[in-house]
Amino acid sequence: MNSELKFYSIKEVAKKLNLDPQTVRKLIAEEQLKAFDFSTGDGAKPYYKVSSTSLQKFLEERVV
Repeated sequence: MNSELKFYSIKEVAKKLNLDPQTVRKLIAEEQLKAFDFSTGDGAKPYYKVSSTSLQKFLEERVV
């Protein structure tokens, strides 16, 4: 098992999930998908990254 934590951009997550990047942003805003803000702060535009762990949890929660 690979224990290395990876982070994905919104664009990468959208591609993996076959969604529009705006939909991924909406999932983050609605707290359905956990993301980390890597922006520089001081009022900077958010720069979200999704961890491999968060993405896996999101997918597991949606399996029927």
